[in-house]
Amino acid sequence: MHLIYAYLDNDNKVVYIGRTNNIRQRHSQHNRISYKYKTYDVVKRYFISIGIIDKLPNPIILEDNLNLVESQAKEEYYIKKYKDNGWNILNTAKTGVNVSSTGSFVKKWTYRECEKLALSCKTRKEFESKSSGAYSVSKKNGWIDKWLPISTNYHKAEYSWTKELCIDIAKKYTSITEFSRQESQAYHAAKRHGWIKDFNWLKRAQRTPITEEEIIQIAQKFKYASDFKKNYPSHYHRARKIGILKDLEFIPKEKIMWTYETCRVEAMKFSSQIAFRKASPVAYNVSLKKKWVNQWLPKTNTIRTDQELLEEAKSYTNINDLRKNNNSLYCLIQKRGLLQHTKLKYIRKKWTDEKVKEVAVCYNTRYDFQKGCKGAYNYALKHKMLDILFPNK
Repeated sequence: MHLIYAYLDNDNKVVYIGRTNNIRQRHSQHNRISYKYKTYDVVKRYFISIGIIDKLPNPIILEDNLNLVESQAKEEYYIKKYKDNGWNILNTAKTGVNVSSTGSFVKKWTYRECEKLALSCKTRKEFESKSSGAYSVSKKNGWIDKWLPISTNYHKAEYSWTKELCIDIAKKYTSITEFSRQESQAYHAAKRHGWIKDFNWLKRAQRTPITEEEIIQIAQKFKYASDFKKNYPSHYHRARKIGILKDLEFIPKEKIMWTYETCRVEAMKFSSQIAFRKASPVAYNVSLKKKWVNQWLPKTNTIRTDQELLEEAKSYTNINDLRKNNNSLYCLIQKRGLLQHTKLKYIRKKWTDEKVKEVAVCYNTRYDFQKGCKGAYNYALKHKMLDILFPNK
């Protein structure tokens, strides 16, 4: 049997309507962080925004002793009722008969149901992706070996790999790295049979050791050792290994004791809690834990209508511009399914040889180039420009 419950904020007329067959367990789920999404759900996030941080208020029971279909209909009824009375609804998922989630039901996988699902799949991997629960039950009880023998895990070879075929494919490339990335099956076949050593035209990756002069030159770009480590981890560990890290003259970062006054001074530099959290996460976390942050930066307009979000999105020229300058607005619009209503379009950058060369000049190694501008790096890899842009690197 199910019941309909509600979390109410009577002062601001905000409500969340839910349905469950275990109200105690559901209340506990609303209070804790989701393991899948690594954050609180919409109910907990809202009450945190209005200053209720520790625990959610107990929900009220609107109606109980309902079966599955009745509870789905009642959930939709109460959401519509509160909405018509001018309340803001926190629910985002669709509701209604045969539409709402079935709640905390756990499907009982029998032999016949597992067999039916398994025989509709070609491989065990496909079976597992369709239903991890059925796959686990079938594997635990030893049923899966009868329906999907272990050999069906692997695709049959389209053709047999011969040395001549591998040579013909490998001749398209100049380095082993390109050969292995672009033609992984041919590469592994050649390696498995020991033919790869005869492919003399393929260049082997040569790792040049990082010199002390190179470390000193790069380290001069940074004030703090932590920034140097973050941007050039290989150079940082090399400097530490050869014992010159202490000689690089980094400025030691001062350890700040985050008291009420130091947190307040830091918070007053910003206009919102989001900006405070991004710029100074340690001070923000201390202020949030001590319940100071709402005194200095009270949250306003926590719930905005769809029309307000679309109006704000009009100030951006395309989706790339929106994501770059206001990612929180972009995520909220996408979550509510309003992205197509903004009439904004993605701008895909078209790379040319000249543009890639201009970007590549800003990087010292291929690794930095790949990390800093993946689109230009992929273009250079596809058009075999890496050896020209970064010789012997």
